[in-house]
Amino acid sequence: MVKVVYGAACFIFALLFVCLFGLPVLAADPPAATSTATISITPGSGIPGTAIALYGTGFKKSGAATVTFDNEVVAEATADAFGMFAVIFKAPALKPGDHVISAADGESTRHTGFRITAAAVDASNGETGFTRPRWGSFALSGLGGILIFVFGVWVGRNAVFE
Repeated sequence: MVKVVYGAACFIFALLFVCLFGLPVLAADPPAATSTATISITPGSGIPGTAIALYGTGFKKSGAATVTFDNEVVAEATADAFGMFAVIFKAPALKPGDHVISAADGESTRHTGFRITAAAVDASNGETGFTRPRWGSFALSGLGGILIFVFGVWVGRNAVFE
């Protein structure tokens, strides 16, 4: 009779424990580590040839990272002992619109967007993607072919610099 009472008491204690504290959790494998890798770029848009700085954090420590622009490799970088890296590359000559920049190290891959804008044409020199700074207006003529250096730009006979 003692065994039955003891068994019933253990059952009631176990039931009370489960009701109060829930089922015990047995040790399991720890959850897989989630990557904390991030990338950021500056600027977020520009014409083809624009210098883009990409900063990565949370990548494989001292690991190699590959940077792609629309799946074409544009740069390679090595992360430091903290998993951070920085790299500068130029926007490729692609048509205007939204494009994808990615950084991958074999364990983590992160993406961000870059918008290629239409290349500006400077009417004063006809060059694509070049805007001349406007520091004043100067008209030079009758110099007989002599070149003069004005405000960082070579100007010549009958040249107009605005």
